[in-house]
Amino acid sequence: MLKKQIVKKTSLFTLILAFMVTTVAANASVMNGDNEKGKDGGKGKTEQVEEAEKTLIFITWYFTGGEGDDPTDPNNYSTSLPPGQSCDTEIELICQINAPNQGGKPQMDAPVPGTTGETVETQIRDVQDELDSPNGTPHKNATVLEFRSK
Repeated sequence: MLKKQIVKKTSLFTLILAFMVTTVAANASVMNGDNEKGKDGGKGKTEQVEEAEKTLIFITWYFTGGEGDDPTDPNNYSTSLPPGQSCDTEIELICQINAPNQGGKPQMDAPVPGTTGETVETQIRDVQDELDSPNGTPHKNATVLEFRSK
């Protein structure tokens, strides 16, 4: 009877040990990126491609539009002030913004560093809403840097 108990315990121990070794070997194979080919001829592993985080470089843009023109339209900006125009102390129109370059225009959907979910466009809209409000006092932010007269 003692011999049967030892055999049962040994068999159970061997079975558990074999299961653990198989599991560890399978996990190690997956973690090491085993490149064995499957039945379909494809690689047995899934390649993970990490997109490099892009560093956005913000530059100065000048609003070339006038009263009534959309300050969130990238086509209304240039990297230089139009002749005879300057940013001044009048707070009537947006004059200068800070945004990344996207095809020669400011990238309006670019995230603004140091904010939570704000974009260049949302910051411009916030300032434009203050400009449009009869009681609003526009404030500069990380995107809108200067104002000008109409």
